Amino acid sequence: MVNLRWTRRQALALLSGVGAWALDQQEALNLLAALADALSNGSAAAFLAHVERSMSDRAQLEANIRALVEQCEVGSSVQLMRLDGDAVVCDWILEIRSREPAGGFERRRSQVRLRVNRAKRIVELQPLDFFRPLAAA
Repeated sequence: MVNLRWTRRQALALLSGVGAWALDQQEALNLLAALADALSNGSAAAFLAHVERSMSDRAQLEANIRALVEQCEVGSSVQLMRLDGDAVVCDWILEIRSREPAGGFERRRSQVRLRVNRAKRIVELQPLDFFRPLAAA
């Protein structure tokens, strides 16, 4: 028996010819793991390699990521919560320790939302300030 029930979103996507592509769960997990590893390894370049150059807020994200890994040691853990087509929602934890001897420590946790294109590169990521460096004491 074939299930012909469609959501309104699926029907509109089919009619418009958009949305035929979707990120699968393993691809999403691989991307999230690569991003978390890049932060944990202090590699802004490896993180930013997964971000599309045309992303509207890329300059701000790049500034945050570069400052974060230059100024801090970062522990990063991420868990996929929801996947819907090209949209990913994850639970992300950052443990950030300043490289300065008298520097601070901060633990952050947030739901991070991102959209990915067919090339499996990030075209949208929120919230950007989740990846900001530690505030100066």
